[in-house]
Amino acid sequence: MKSIITLFFVFVLSSLIIGCSSLKRNKSSKDESSMTKPKVYKDGYELLFKGSGHDPKWTVSVGDSEIIYTNSDIPDTMHFSIIKTTHIMDIVGIGYLGKNSRGEQVTVQVLKEKCTTENEGETYPFSVDVSIAKFKNMGKRGCGLFIEDERLKKEWFLESFKGQEIPDNETGSRPIMKFDTKKHRLNANMGCNGIGGGYDLMENTIYFNAGFMSTQMYCEGIMELERNFTEAMAGKTLKYNFKGNRLIITNLNGVEIMTFSGN
Repeated sequence: MKSIITLFFVFVLSSLIIGCSSLKRNKSSKDESSMTKPKVYKDGYELLFKGSGHDPKWTVSVGDSEIIYTNSDIPDTMHFSIIKTTHIMDIVGIGYLGKNSRGEQVTVQVLKEKCTTENEGETYPFSVDVSIAKFKNMGKRGCGLFIEDERLKKEWFLESFKGQEIPDNETGSRPIMKFDTKKHRLNANMGCNGIGGGYDLMENTIYFNAGFMSTQMYCEGIMELERNFTEAMAGKTLKYNFKGNRLIITNLNGVEIMTFSGN
């Protein structure tokens, strides 16, 4: 009888150990999954802006709701919840104000201006400053860029231009536009010439370079659309948004210029 009771307690104890181990593994797997799964913000970005600077070396990442800051003079990574976003109209830029659980505030100011890193000599489309009241030496002004919106990586077929529907051209092909998100370059064809130009993103604002390039063929009945498309894009600052599988391009006042369907 004593041996039976002993065996019973051994069985129960073993079951508890196995159960605890299983729970621990499940919790560990869940934790690992949550750590490795990329965070997708409400606007479709995993990350909005990333910048860095030197003296001392520092980095800043701005997401849809959080600012993450590191500094070689500060032992711990600092996390701040974004409490205010301000668009700088007269300079073309954006400011973020964040606050952490200790009540410390961070200000991140991003300006649309060419910025060359001091050590690497690389050129970026934006400069960035970071300030935290508690820390005096935040490093020199840094450089950075807004991370590409992956939703742009499609073939976009022109549906309408300034309210007018755009039919397929005489060859049966559709006017098309593509974003090369690695090279920050727009490529398009309205049915005749290849058109291309550089751009930079700032959230849902697109800054198109003035120097659009084009091949030099002449195609009857297509040149007007091609000219209008280039004039609407080259050197302009425009807004974009999505409605289902459609891309909407507007001016800064929200007036619709072009609509595209995605493929």
